[in-house]
Amino acid sequence: MKKFTFPFHAALKYRRHRRDMCRLLLAEVMADQRKFDEARLAVLQNQGRQADEMRTIGQAGTFDVDAASARRFHISRLTMEIAMIDHRREAVSQQLDLCRQALRIADQEVKALEKLEERRRTDHNHELERERALELEDTWMAAHSREFSK
Repeated sequence: MKKFTFPFHAALKYRRHRRDMCRLLLAEVMADQRKFDEARLAVLQNQGRQADEMRTIGQAGTFDVDAASARRFHISRLTMEIAMIDHRREAVSQQLDLCRQALRIADQEVKALEKLEERRRTDHNHELERERALELEDTWMAAHSREFSK
């Protein structure tokens, strides 16, 4: 009996590896996106605290111009930091879309070769069954050839 060998096994192995690398990269990009989301939330919370402190400065009865100015400057810096984080998040979002697209293509390529392998394996098994049937038929014919020659 012939053993089934898939002629494109190396290509399938390579494509699976490529798909796995796409998955890893996608996971890394998603982790980066979560990191930026958490950083943005932290900066927003800090900005809110600074705004609350600025409001309390004016309620104390005496207004400290230097403290209010420092808080306002800090709030504007935090606003710029939020804008930078948003810009980076947009870049990561685009990278995430590209990773998903690459993963989709890599997965399709793997599935195509797996389908081809399964089809060839099925054809191989059918061929083996046909050969076995012919062999059994030949054996039966050889065993019963005397009966037919009489």
